[in-house]
Amino acid sequence: MNSAYLTSENEGSLIEVVGLYHGTVLYDNTYVLSSTAPTCCAFDYAGIDTVWFQSRFQAPDFSFNNAFEMDNLVVNESLAIPEAGTGPVGALLLLSLGVGAFRKLRNKGVAGQH
Repeated sequence: MNSAYLTSENEGSLIEVVGLYHGTVLYDNTYVLSSTAPTCCAFDYAGIDTVWFQSRFQAPDFSFNNAFEMDNLVVNESLAIPEAGTGPVGALLLLSLGVGAFRKLRNKGVAGQH
């Protein structure tokens, strides 16, 4: 995950952004947000599978307002974790299923007939 523009409902709110891989924290950064203009947050998180965004603002009356907006989230797709069934393991699985189906058809006398 590369970057995003974040805007808070309350001036000076903090947002903590945590990047994890299999539950292990790899990145943990806090950013000060503006309520009048988007703040560009450069994360540069690589090798993560989960991200937590936690607003850290407490109003003067001790009520919590965790509202923030996110725009233009940029994710480096070359570092994305492949979905299940894709990549070399998925290709091998599909190949083995195809060979198995061909053998079944050949045994029934269907494959290779003209």
